[in-house]
Amino acid sequence: MSVTHTAILQGDYFAFGTLGLFLHDNYWCELAELWFLLQGFCLCPPESRREQAPSASAACSPGRDSGITAAAVCRGFLFTMSNLSVHDLRIYVVLDPAIAKGRSLVDIARQAIAGGATMLQLRDKNSADRDVLAAAIALGQLCKSARIPFIVNDRVDIARASGAAGVHLGQDDLPPAVAREVLGPGAIVGMSTGSLAELRAALPHNPDYLGVGPMFATRTKGDAGEPVGPAMVRMVREAAPTVPLVGIGGITADNAAAVMAAGADGIAVVSAVVAAPDVEAATRRLHALLGGSEDEC
Repeated sequence: MSVTHTAILQGDYFAFGTLGLFLHDNYWCELAELWFLLQGFCLCPPESRREQAPSASAACSPGRDSGITAAAVCRGFLFTMSNLSVHDLRIYVVLDPAIAKGRSLVDIARQAIAGGATMLQLRDKNSADRDVLAAAIALGQLCKSARIPFIVNDRVDIARASGAAGVHLGQDDLPPAVAREVLGPGAIVGMSTGSLAELRAALPHNPDYLGVGPMFATRTKGDAGEPVGPAMVRMVREAAPTVPLVGIGGITADNAAAVMAAGADGIAVVSAVVAAPDVEAATRRLHALLGGSEDEC
């Protein structure tokens, strides 16, 4: 996240960076550059371009020369945004109807958000497609209202049809490039990794985040494999220092701190929240453990 803060540069460019979220094409970035120059903002061409663009240089106020183009700021901002710079991975709740004890996933999600959940994922391996889509649409609307990302596990088709913010892919799922073609360039694409070999396979796909695990023994995912522990987070962090990481698998309020201390940016929790008698209280406890404040809930 510190990379993002430096990429935004001076405060004068923050508003432009926000605008850049909507500019996914170089043509529009260049048009935005012209607009900002006309407004008197100093988003000047670099020295090498000034001889070719004296009028643009003249538009800059003394002492406010950035030495970069607005288009470059736009593209740089978009690059950092693609790496979850505006998303908070701290409390990533994975909603699985298999452990919801018959309760509505929407109700569970609403309580989790009230407790401080920062990201939600729907993981449903067993329901009919029609039911999965209905749940995804309802959850997506709830997350949009709460202004947090909603992710669909595995199912790129469901993610697209429901308008989800992105998809989480396993090593044997659709290639991330295909997911991005279907969902669009702004989609969040996360990937699972449980070993350094899987990490090497995932990195060329430029995942927006990596789910590392299982951290501890878990019964919520039958094919999760043997626990790799927080030590794997530490190894992945050393090998991929700029990729956002979230630990997953058997994480509870009793062991979450160890995962974060190993270098994770957040924890993905399933039964610790979804199966809790009081979902909001369970989420709030995790939120507090990870340094969240009551005002954020």
